[in-house]
Amino acid sequence: MTAAGYTVDDTDGLFDIDAPVYDTIVSGWIAGNVSILWGNCPGFHFGQLMEACIDASFQPKICLAARAALFPVDVNSWGTDPPIGWGVGTEVWWSAHYAPEDGFVGIGNRTAASLAELWAGFSGGPLNRSIGHGYLGAQVMLDAIYRAGDVDGDAINTALAATDLDTISGWVNFDSATHFSAYPLSFGQWFYEEDEFTLYITASALEIIPEERAEIFPYPDWWP
Repeated sequence: MTAAGYTVDDTDGLFDIDAPVYDTIVSGWIAGNVSILWGNCPGFHFGQLMEACIDASFQPKICLAARAALFPVDVNSWGTDPPIGWGVGTEVWWSAHYAPEDGFVGIGNRTAASLAELWAGFSGGPLNRSIGHGYLGAQVMLDAIYRAGDVDGDAINTALAATDLDTISGWVNFDSATHFSAYPLSFGQWFYEEDEFTLYITASALEIIPEERAEIFPYPDWWP
């Protein structure tokens, strides 16, 4: 981060998760003229932290809250008066806009859009971006079983290592050294509209992942 021209202030950002006290943290950010928040903590604690920021009139230009802002249930739990989650950013694992012609193909040629539609009908709630990730695991597993031609564990493990598959969440091909397969990600922010929070992709470095909304940057004067 320093090499990229940023000044990193990491002296006041850690807290005891069992007994969090945020006043000192927030006052340190104010004193350091901090404009970007980027961290990782549980959703409940992040909501408390943002309340402390509001109480202290500390307004960053942008906030990236890994883990805390992944799911609608967490963002909604922070409250809507004011809508604390508005503009908060997180990594995005999957989108209903992933196109099959770009390799995002599910079992039986299921599309990302049809999976999202199926989820909406089943859950009756907002889109959970993790469903594509969960589907990916099942798709890779079933493909390996099919290619192994058996339910023997060793045969399936060998088939998994040779996976070369377009899935509903992207191409899967495991690196032999790390046993990992790179996963396409983008950046999204939460928008509060019509009394509900919705996560939209606002920045993508990959042509195959379309941006869904213009980014919120910096946070507007009315936040929150």
